[in-house]
Amino acid sequence: MKREPTKRLGAGKTDSEEIKTHPWFKNINWDDVYNRKLVHPKPPKKEIKVTRAALSLEEKAYGAYANIGQFDMKYVPNMESIL
Repeated sequence: MKREPTKRLGAGKTDSEEIKTHPWFKNINWDDVYNRKLVHPKPPKKEIKVTRAALSLEEKAYGAYANIGQFDMKYVPNMESIL
């Protein structure tokens, strides 16, 4: 986060090697990155629960615009169970 580009990591004579040897990247296999073999971690899917309170907050937040972007009840599964 240096303002002057010449002082930034990787802007020196060794170019990207300076970045590759930085301790933050010590566990990275750069050959796997180059050959596109590196598997990135996938974030876990989170289940979103729709509650009466959440719907109420949305209506309050949008005020006069409550119908814009509001939940369409026919597409929310098991809506009867939470209302």
